[in-house]
Amino acid sequence: MRVMGIDPGLTRTGYGVIETNGGIMRTLDVGTARAPQGQPPSVQLLNLCLTLERVMEKYEPE
Repeated sequence: MRVMGIDPGLTRTGYGVIETNGGIMRTLDVGTARAPQGQPPSVQLLNLCLTLERVMEKYEPE
């Protein structure tokens, strides 16, 4: 099973993706999505959304 956890924020959003198999957990990816400074909130949120979307497309969590 693959799971993605998200630590939400308006300018920085943390994420982590883990996989479990037979009681063993393995970290697949961790990172921070950062919003561009000085941009309108709508642009900042779009950037965060696109970054998280790429991670979800890559790892396909359940």
